Amino acid sequence: MKELFSLQDLFNQRLFRIPDYQRGYSWTEQQLTEFWEDIINLPLDRDHYTGMISLRKLKREETKDWTEELWLLNNWGYDAYHVVDGQQRLTTFIILMNEVIKFYKNLPENSEKGYENIFINSLPLSEIMKSYLCIVKPDSEGQLKTYKFGYEVDNPSYEFFKYRILEADTPGDIQETFYTLNLEKAKDFFANILQETYEQYGIGEIEKLFIKLTQRLKFNIYNIDDDFNVFIAFETMNNRGKRLSNLELLKNRLI
Repeated sequence: MKELFSLQDLFNQRLFRIPDYQRGYSWTEQQLTEFWEDIINLPLDRDHYTGMISLRKLKREETKDWTEELWLLNNWGYDAYHVVDGQQRLTTFIILMNEVIKFYKNLPENSEKGYENIFINSLPLSEIMKSYLCIVKPDSEGQLKTYKFGYEVDNPSYEFFKYRILEADTPGDIQETFYTLNLEKAKDFFANILQETYEQYGIGEIEKLFIKLTQRLKFNIYNIDDDFNVFIAFETMNNRGKRLSNLELLKNRLI
């Protein structure tokens, strides 16, 4: 068995972007429920193999126009990757993580506290956000936030994911599509089910969820080096997603 990575390992020193040849977010309530039940029903001391994540590491010339990311890529040892397969699972993870953080921040006892003074299993929310969601450039006075996972700028879901799902401060030109509707439904699904779980089982169940989500889900990483293989992988690797439409296949071939 090749080395397995937890999400905690996977997000260490990596930035992930969904390239423009990828379709958008296609999971519906059925897949979200299955994802949730996989985590909730997992014993705390057991690992759960969650599949393969296929990535293509980007060359520096491919990221030269990434204005919000260059400080991490050039000075902090981060690498940038296109997500060729696994974007549905990774997107779902990010949406759920964002809702967990938001849930803790909105608890009555935390309403007056800053993110650095709210903890999940002894980890401050500020560090959890830095590990999985976004990093604030130290000398930018909070103005420059680099998101660890998202869509490329020319993807129609880019602005929507950043401002409607992760709730960035200033909205851009937001486009709504069938795929962005799925993103919004996933956000609502996790917000509601976290509240229901808290009311039924208490904060301890959310703390267990966080451990399982970040440490117990295990992935293989497959690195794709050849550009040709990227497009073949896009068509054939479709774990738990919907079958690609003829239009999506044609777009992929043309690109």
